[in-house]
Amino acid sequence: MAINWLATFNSLNKEGRPLARITSIKASIIKSFKVKMIINEVPMLLNIYYRDKNKEIDPKCPRCGNEYEDQVHWMWCTENKYMMKQAIEEILEASEKGKSLLEEVKKKEIRNYIEWLRRRNVPPCVISKENILPGSEKGHKNYKEKFTHDFITKIYENIWVPSREVISNMKDNREASNIDKNVLADYYTEKKIK
Repeated sequence: MAINWLATFNSLNKEGRPLARITSIKASIIKSFKVKMIINEVPMLLNIYYRDKNKEIDPKCPRCGNEYEDQVHWMWCTENKYMMKQAIEEILEASEKGKSLLEEVKKKEIRNYIEWLRRRNVPPCVISKENILPGSEKGHKNYKEKFTHDFITKIYENIWVPSREVISNMKDNREASNIDKNVLADYYTEKKIK
């Protein structure tokens, strides 16, 4: 796959103002997320497990429980409440180029892009030299960068953050369960002593 590094770099820095004296927290978080996706360092369960196998972390997906939660699975998990296809459709609906596409053409381009992403196991923040993005055939100069930035933002807000909340809730429940066990153990130990 030939990568368009200039477009990828421009997408990384979308909405960033490196020479400004102020920064946007949201833009910084999204940029950090994009970089972590490119270098496969997003803290999903499989990466955390590989970093420290002594921690008792099950790298299986907490939502479906069928596969390991790796860079590909967390985005495409069938139990996600928000799907990648939804994100693409919303971006196309909001863009002038997307609105001008015929419905059958739009569906075909979305299907082709999703198949391409899944087949290549490419992070969606990497921009190919191919015109694979929906609506990119007739897109203006910065269309690929804007589409990719909007796509990653939707993935972060609607897939990544909710998936981390599920894991956080599971950890809280597990810790509460351990505390309850400890309280019970202390209670029974005190009863035996008396």
